[in-house]
Parts: sequence; structure tokens; C-alpha cells
Amino acid sequence: MVGEWQKKATKDPIQCHQWAEQHPNANIGIATELSGIVVVDCDTPKGKPRPTKWQIDGINDGADVLAYCAEQVGESFPTNTLAVWTPSKGVHLYFRDEGKPIKQGAQVNGLWLVDTRSIGGNIVAPTSVLSNGTYQMGDVREIAPLPNWVRELISPRVEVFERVITTRQASYPATIESIEKQL
Repeated sequence: MVGEWQKKATKDPIQCHQWAEQHPNANIGIATELSGIVVVDCDTPKGKPRPTKWQIDGINDGADVLAYCAEQVGESFPTNTLAVWTPSKGVHLYFRDEGKPIKQGAQVNGLWLVDTRSIGGNIVAPTSVLSNGTYQMGDVREIAPLPNWVRELISPRVEVFERVITTRQASYPATIESIEKQL
């Protein structure tokens, strides 16, 4: 494992080749921001119960959440980009960030089992092997630009916190309640 990966991440093919020779059985990580990509990680529940908000027929995992959100805005699930199936049966959807990386996070904006990797993040690359399986690429090998509707969906929303901070009218419990209502 390469320690301090954030400082050592590189696009230099010579360095990558040297690491591959030094660590032939190592898995590969991709520094998302450095690579100019945003990865949408649609995960599986792994025993986690569905939140009340997502107790909708047909929603069983992060990919279902993303498909549902696409349908709500008149779009279709993004099948035109590189998809990597994870050993846990989730999927990583790769997109070009078009020079506009986003803040990464887990279950951003309340999207159950939908995480993002971008600014300061990394993702396990295809062909990497874990004890429960291999990261496998789907049929599409191109990385599409991040669709605007997906960017809007996964970009952390700041306005909720700005409204709470600027009003300063609520007590602490009321502030928490106000934030929770908007999620």
C-alpha cells in the first residue's frame, strides 16, 4: 500500500509502472480529483434498513435510488458511461468532472446508499480484488461528462445551513428540527 496517497497520487505513467513492478499483487486506487472524474457510488444495503423516506416499492439499493431520482426529473439512468461493478454488487459510475469537481460525501442530500467521490477522494479501480470478489468493468468503456441533473442531485446543498445561520432565531433543538425537515 502506498502511504500518504493524497501526496503521492500521480498521473505519471513511469511512476505508476514502477509501483506496479514493486507491488504486483496490489490493488489500484484512483485519485478522483486529480484524474478529473466524479464517481457516483451506488451501494447495496449490507443489512442497513431502508430509511422511511426511501420505503418506495422497487427501491432496494443506491442504483434504485438514482434511477428513481432520474425518473422524477424526466431523465434516464446514466448507462452511457463507464460502470464498475463492486464485489458487494454495487456499482461505481464514472463521469468526467468537466473542470468542476464537487465536494464528496456519503449519502449526500439524503440519497440512501448513494455516495460521491471527487474533491480529495479516491476510488478502487477496476480489476482490483478483495476477499469477496473483483471490481469488474461493464460494457461501456467511455467516461461521459457528468450530466447536469446528476450534478444537481449529488452536489451538497449549502442553502439549508445558510438560512439557519442567517436567521439566528431558532434555539439549538429548533435548528436541528429545521434542518431535518429539509432533508
